[in-house]
Amino acid sequence: MKSHQMEDIQGVHHSDVHTLVSSWKLPDDGCLKLNSDGAFVSSSSVAFGMVVRNSSSRCLEVSFDPSQEYSPVQAEVVVVIAALKLATSLNCLEFTIESDCSQLLDYILNSNSGSHLD
Repeated sequence: MKSHQMEDIQGVHHSDVHTLVSSWKLPDDGCLKLNSDGAFVSSSSVAFGMVVRNSSSRCLEVSFDPSQEYSPVQAEVVVVIAALKLATSLNCLEFTIESDCSQLLDYILNSNSGSHLD
């Protein structure tokens, strides 16, 4: 997964970005929030990434990876694992991971119930 500081991402223009209404909230003091997402144009075009912010809203890390090797759910799993590894490397014991992949979240929250990822 490619990792970039915010100053490395200079080529994005407002006309290239779609605005979405969001209810994103800061993490608690001393915690990190890791937002992850996958994007799928077709079954052969997948990309995924994450943004890590601290409780002051400072962006600490931006990572992304275009790939053609994963299914949509696999891409979501890969980015959540990368987020966990990043939190570990930052010695962060308190963090929140946000994802919009309900299938993955259901699996994580109910892993003792015999559920599985397709």
